[in-house]
Amino acid sequence: MAYGYNIQYDITDLVKQHNVDLNRIEPVLLDEVKRTSGGKLYMLPVQNNIQVLFYNKDIFDRFGVGYPRDGMTWDEMLDLSKKLTRKDSGKLYFGFSSQGAVQAIKMNPMSLVKVDPASGKLQINRDTRWIRYSRRILCNPTAIRTFSTNTSPRTGPRPRLRNFTRIRIRR
Repeated sequence: MAYGYNIQYDITDLVKQHNVDLNRIEPVLLDEVKRTSGGKLYMLPVQNNIQVLFYNKDIFDRFGVGYPRDGMTWDEMLDLSKKLTRKDSGKLYFGFSSQGAVQAIKMNPMSLVKVDPASGKLQINRDTRWIRYSRRILCNPTAIRTFSTNTSPRTGPRPRLRNFTRIRIRR
């Protein structure tokens, strides 16, 4: 990372000189670049990952559970998913599945920083919001069940997702 070696370069003048249209870039992304670099423009974001929740209405209807709604919190979504997670007529249903822990950390829904830009200290194990998020999303038995790679004699085969890593959060 350039910050550790103090070789970063503010490209604001280059953007103006070459008439780069910053209006074509998502404003939230530019704001985050400037926020993390003291108002300077050290890079242009070239990619954006957006989290989307897909759901199967038929399964919600089958179990009489209300559909997810816009603006739900992760806690509300996980509570809703518990109502769907079950074995029914020999078939397994999982109320929630994700791309794994690595993706959940990278794309956390609260835009939490992993490293404090002012102190350079890791925040994942210090910030109480990270700890709460980790316990709720990554250490939640309902969520963990969807990431398991083994077969249980009680519930049968489970989805196989390779990128999941179990973590323990210290209190």
